[in-house]
Amino acid sequence: MDWLPSPGRRLCVAFAVLAGTWTSTARAADPPAVEFDPGFLIGRSGRGVDLRRFSSGNAMPAGTYRTDVVFNERILGTFDIRLEIDASGRQNLVCMDDALVRRLGLDASKASEAIQRVLLGPARETESAAPTGCRPIGDVAAGGVARFDTTEQRLELSIPQIYLVRSARGYVPPERWDSGITAGLLSYRYSDFDVSSASSSTTQRFLGLRAGFNLGDYRLRHDGSYTSGFDGRKYQAIATHVQRAVPEWLSTLTLGDGHTDGQLFDSFGFRGVQLASDDQMLPDSLRGYAPVVRGEARTNARVSIRQNGVVLYETVVPPGPFAIGDMYAVGAGSDLQVTITEADGTQRVTAVPYASMPQLLRENAHRYAITLGTPRQGGGATDALLLQGTYQRGLTNWLTAQAGLQMTPRFAAVLVGGAVVTPVGAIALDATVSRFDAPDIGPQQGTSLRASYSKYIPSTLTNFLFAAYRHSTAHYYSLRDALQLLPAADGSVHSVPGRSREYASLTINQAIGASTSLALTSISQSYWDRPGHDRTFRLSVGRRIGRASVSLSLSRDLTVSGAAGSSRAMLTLDLPLDGESGWTANSQVTRDRQQGMSVQAGVSGSAGEDHRYGFNLNESRNSAGNSTSIGGIYRGALVTMSGSASRTPGSTQRSLNVDGGAVLHGGGVTFSNTLGDAVGLVHAPVAAGASVVGSPLSTVNADGYAVIPYLSPYNLNTVELDMQHASPDAQLDTTTELAVPRSGSVVLIDFKGRRGRSVLINARAEDGSALPFSATVTDESGRAVGLVGQGSRIEASVEGDSGRLLVRWGDDPGDQCLLVYQLPPAAESAGALFTRAEGVCRRATSEIYSESRASQAAQ
Repeated sequence: MDWLPSPGRRLCVAFAVLAGTWTSTARAADPPAVEFDPGFLIGRSGRGVDLRRFSSGNAMPAGTYRTDVVFNERILGTFDIRLEIDASGRQNLVCMDDALVRRLGLDASKASEAIQRVLLGPARETESAAPTGCRPIGDVAAGGVARFDTTEQRLELSIPQIYLVRSARGYVPPERWDSGITAGLLSYRYSDFDVSSASSSTTQRFLGLRAGFNLGDYRLRHDGSYTSGFDGRKYQAIATHVQRAVPEWLSTLTLGDGHTDGQLFDSFGFRGVQLASDDQMLPDSLRGYAPVVRGEARTNARVSIRQNGVVLYETVVPPGPFAIGDMYAVGAGSDLQVTITEADGTQRVTAVPYASMPQLLRENAHRYAITLGTPRQGGGATDALLLQGTYQRGLTNWLTAQAGLQMTPRFAAVLVGGAVVTPVGAIALDATVSRFDAPDIGPQQGTSLRASYSKYIPSTLTNFLFAAYRHSTAHYYSLRDALQLLPAADGSVHSVPGRSREYASLTINQAIGASTSLALTSISQSYWDRPGHDRTFRLSVGRRIGRASVSLSLSRDLTVSGAAGSSRAMLTLDLPLDGESGWTANSQVTRDRQQGMSVQAGVSGSAGEDHRYGFNLNESRNSAGNSTSIGGIYRGALVTMSGSASRTPGSTQRSLNVDGGAVLHGGGVTFSNTLGDAVGLVHAPVAAGASVVGSPLSTVNADGYAVIPYLSPYNLNTVELDMQHASPDAQLDTTTELAVPRSGSVVLIDFKGRRGRSVLINARAEDGSALPFSATVTDESGRAVGLVGQGSRIEASVEGDSGRLLVRWGDDPGDQCLLVYQLPPAAESAGALFTRAEGVCRRATSEIYSESRASQAAQ
């Protein structure tokens, strides 16, 4: 210790004298053992103190613990884990019960007969440890390691990959998908808009509703709106449907009103039945397009996949051929660089062409949708029964095929095509042939050809996000065209305005240096029944200068006749005033060919805890005069409210918006913000006031419930409670739980716990001496509640204002005493971290000792 300064050496020596002396008695195969001499402990000279459980590591007493489990460096969940003490008496032995073994994803073909019976046999409602006692991890898989981290209070498991079923990253077994509870849901949006002038006043009110009811695997949803204004009051039912997940087919079944996805044909509304693939059911690493990377390793090699110098994926593969198919989709980008580093350090580098667009699928992946019903889109409602089917499949690493069919009694269309990845970019081509028996026109048959292109050029930092071209012949009718010409329910026939002839679009993003970007969008469209073209051109340039950002945008639209349309130039400046609160000053100058020049300046920002309050103030000036507007927003746990008021020459306007939601469940009604697809319902009866980490507006109410409006369907969602604002008496078994909701479900996330008081008892033995240091303290149920600390003080968590605590420092019946405590009223210690009390620990009888051992064994 010569490297320590003199005060540090004195401190180390003092600590050694107070804590005891030790000797290392380790064998080569065992961890070093440390033996403490209780004689150096202050108080009773350490008589009777049993410190053997600290002789190697910090072994936990045998028992059952509710703890987080980390498996191969990923969170598996929170479970009750039984710990025993091994034969040496110095180390914990983790008992691998059947329920935990089933969660590991073991490959039954590589498991022992005993483990195969667990994996392949029927799951029991109550799964316990192995019948013969404590099953160690070595009996589950050779080379497995189980380590209980006492500092983090979590169990860390590691099993070689060879014993596991190969699955994609982020894979969650379907048996863990939670259908949720029976519940009712409601999301609403209310808006009130009022305009007043010297001569008139108008008020418009709108209430949008999305209501639902969940029963088992079925989700009933209804969308509607209520409007009130100068044209009266009315309620409009927008859509009603029932949905059910079909996990076996990774699909969703919809009955009622819905929409097609628009992948191959134009999207439209329908009333009927639809069975369609649901990509949400796939692991994150299998969603979207990414190529399968193949190669061959000579040794245990490391494979690294990079794009533009960024490592996207890295793994170790055994000797022989390998295929990596669970790389996350990375969008449109440059080619992939694959580096294989062998065990001897040699490297081989290959390139995999990469570009992406929506039509591309991974190799052997597929997507389909079958729809049967009546269309709900077009000039008029029609009773024509429609059948539509679409199918896409990744044939190879670089080729995706697609086909589609639409049929009604008077219309039919067939689409075939595909998408391909080439060294010069991703290209998609398809052709659609339609036949339509048009009223008063006769049979019409035509063809529509479509092509699209996507490419990123890293050398110039140019990204062709989307380039598309479509040409339709004179007698081609789309389903949308046909629906407008078919007789409506009242017998009327609608015309088809503007049947498309040619359509072309181009979007380019160009990076210039590290702080400047340029974006260009151009669209041109022509029609069979009108001369000329519709053209749109937009150019924008943005640059960041320090903390400020400046952007310039130019746009021009031309009408079909080629006459001059609208032209606009806009210069915008945003200057952050305070990085923490988000206050920003902004200014905008606009020059419009029709409306002239306008100038606007304003300031916006947020304040309060979690930025719950937002404000904005704007002043603008144009040819009509000056106008001023002010607005604000409040984001609360139960509702989001926003409002604004403005004054322009000759009129004033005001608006109010209120958004919120509610969940009806067995415990009552819990209000929240607007609900998303999958919803979490936290139940923590003792933790009122606690908030959900990552969703601070979700707060546990007085009834013990909180709503998490948004969860990710079919994914592991970690839900953690922040107990900062909860009662100090709240004692939870764990503050973290995992949820895997199905789409549309309301999952109950139950946090078990109890109310207790944190106490600091100044305890003494009957003869007035101090209690043994480190003696364990349990309550009457055998639950460990604390330890004896320095100065014979007991820091513990107890449930009642009075009771008995058993203090034990050895295995003999005489190595314990019974402490009867009586706490002062809770009001006297309100706001204090601990409730202080005094107590005398009296020698326990053999009956109490036997009861204690029985309670601990039951635990």
